[in-house]
Amino acid sequence: MIFIIGLGRSGTSLLQSILNAHSKIAFLPETHFFRRYVITGKLDNRHKDEVIRILNTDTDFQRAKINALDLIPSVSSFKSKELFDNLGQLYLLKKEKSVLGDKDPRNLDYINKIQSLYPEAKFIHINRDPRDIISSRIKADWSSSYPFILHPLIVNAQYNNAIKAIKKLNTRNYFELQYEELIKDTEKTVQKICQFINVEFEKGMLDYTNSSQELVAESEMQWKKETFKPIIKNNFNKWETALTNNQIYIIQIICKSILKTSHYQTEKTRVSLWLTLCTPLLVMFSNLVSILYPLRTILKK
Repeated sequence: MIFIIGLGRSGTSLLQSILNAHSKIAFLPETHFFRRYVITGKLDNRHKDEVIRILNTDTDFQRAKINALDLIPSVSSFKSKELFDNLGQLYLLKKEKSVLGDKDPRNLDYINKIQSLYPEAKFIHINRDPRDIISSRIKADWSSSYPFILHPLIVNAQYNNAIKAIKKLNTRNYFELQYEELIKDTEKTVQKICQFINVEFEKGMLDYTNSSQELVAESEMQWKKETFKPIIKNNFNKWETALTNNQIYIIQIICKSILKTSHYQTEKTRVSLWLTLCTPLLVMFSNLVSILYPLRTILKK
């Protein structure tokens, strides 16, 4: 299996559409099945009628267009992982492909769990400048209502939590790329990814708009519409005009480790004295959120 991991708004949907355009690779639509059911064990050992009822009311699961009844094994007791495996196999049969992929920004929270369940899984991690990520998040329907300060705090905490998990992965099963690298030289970058996955590069992968139609729901169009358009090679550093000096300063203080490890240059900004005086508090609060962030996944179970 292939798992695309990356912060929300880092280019995971674009990468998913490109890979899904390959003749052998099928990515599930964003069903959230893995984190919603496999991680929580919500469907473990339930009666099949109850499982069918749950899945038939799950609009995200419905995006795969697979009959819930077909997932259930002919045994009295089963685990959610078995249902996920069956979903993948049925989806591959439907698409007449052989390599399965899953993409969900929250997969970033479950890297070690994925690795324990699928020891040979391939992880493709896409990074993007956190300033561009946050300038996109504050406009997306699903996240625009959050207070601004919450965006860098969550982005930083999720990233730092993921890095700890990534360090435990086998390097032969892990590939990392930059969003900026993907859009500047798409063909060369995708060739490297294909080599990592052990499939032949296909030119058709660069024409991914039909692939996007299989994966993007109408409800997601507001923030994923760019996956239906040709790649804009200079679609980065939009934060320079989209964010205020105060916002840039806050992101650079809170997401300092992301900027450093991913080799993004910080910008000197002129901000108010009160914000400068608040810097130690921002750092302290950010560290606290990063420490507490793993509890989010535990409490979800």
